[in-house]
Amino acid sequence: MGEWISLNNVKHIVHEAKILYGISLKHNLKEDQTEHIVDAMKAYVKQYIEPNYLIQIYISDDFTENTDFITFVGSDQGGHADLNVLNIPEGEYLAFEHPGDESEIDLTHAEIHRYLKSQHITVTSNFDFEKWERSTGKIFIFIPLETAVIEIPDIIDKVQLLEIPKNRRAKTHLQNKTD
Repeated sequence: MGEWISLNNVKHIVHEAKILYGISLKHNLKEDQTEHIVDAMKAYVKQYIEPNYLIQIYISDDFTENTDFITFVGSDQGGHADLNVLNIPEGEYLAFEHPGDESEIDLTHAEIHRYLKSQHITVTSNFDFEKWERSTGKIFIFIPLETAVIEIPDIIDKVQLLEIPKNRRAKTHLQNKTD
């Protein structure tokens, strides 16, 4: 896995500002791996729109599998009253294509951070993001090169999200809206 990133695979781009609609949750990497939090977030958002972005907002400079961070899963394809809004700022980014299955994305993130260190690139922003291209199955990871800060959006309750069985999320959510 460690050999895929080279100067041919890294693109320096200017990414336009984006308004996204979705949900946010505070958790750590270990919780995501054991409780499949991102999968649950995708299923929740899918009730309204097809999710195509994942943003990670870092609330600590230290990052281990037990460090809390905020994950936002959403879409740029329109909003809904039950979804939060998050703005990705316009700016210069390094774009990396994830070469494997989505289940291996954590390995790619680790490889990107090794690459950044080897290139003496210091990231001063509090976020990075993934864009999922459903039509091609490709995932791109964007690392901001300029200092930018994303405000932490409203956070949903993890226990509530995980308690709702996947096949009943939409029905339960609609019932709660009428109670």
